[in-house]
Amino acid sequence: MRRRALGAGAVLAGALAYRALWAEPRTLALPEVPLELDHWPRALDGLRLAVVADLHAGGLHVREGRLRQIVDAVNEARPDVVALLGDYVDTGVALARRVPPRVVAGILAGFTAPTVAVLGNHDWVHEGRAMGDALVAAGVPLLENDALALPRHGTELWIAGTGDYHVRRALVGRSLAKVPAGAPVLLLTHNPDAFPAVPDHVALTIAGHTHGAQLDLPLVRRAVMPSNFGLRYHSGHIVEHGRQLYVSRGVGSTGVPARLFAPPEIPILRLACR
Repeated sequence: MRRRALGAGAVLAGALAYRALWAEPRTLALPEVPLELDHWPRALDGLRLAVVADLHAGGLHVREGRLRQIVDAVNEARPDVVALLGDYVDTGVALARRVPPRVVAGILAGFTAPTVAVLGNHDWVHEGRAMGDALVAAGVPLLENDALALPRHGTELWIAGTGDYHVRRALVGRSLAKVPAGAPVLLLTHNPDAFPAVPDHVALTIAGHTHGAQLDLPLVRRAVMPSNFGLRYHSGHIVEHGRQLYVSRGVGSTGVPARLFAPPEIPILRLACR
């Protein structure tokens, strides 16, 4: 009986290891997520925004070919806007192979929808200014505590972006300084820990960084969650005091090239006025 139980345990452990180290990291979902927003104009009702977070290119499961597949999949979904949320590169993942920032940026410049970007902690740690410079050189606007306006359907959609919360400074006030009073605005931030500082008039804050815990197991998720707020910003749609946040699980892995019960995703947010 004991031998049978040990055998079953070994089979289960092997199945989980295969799923975590190979099968799950190589999946990709593009779920359509409807969100009803305050401070959102009827002219932008139904706008679809693709959230591309935490690629960690260079890791075992995200090399140049996978990046191209991701761009093709997003283009096929035909979003109105693409938001890039940082951690594009990561040579610290076990079994990583460096993908130069100019190569990553050149591939990401292939999105057919208007694209805007912020940087993440791993971009700064592993490549310094090179990743941001490569995105700008490839024609992708980079928002480092700044904002820009995109003309959409006869109105202006403002998109603001913060610096990275840990490595830089996530200056929410400076990020929003250019936005006219009453204008519809989305705020991009790599790390959701900046969310408590976001004012009420921002229609939606969008973040990544957490990977949905990456190894989302009951006794593991709290220990590995890279947030000062524990599981508060684990993933998905979060509402606090009427303010709305969406945290993507992202695509890649950090530390170990594994994911378990936190499958890679590029959510397509469909934004509607309430």
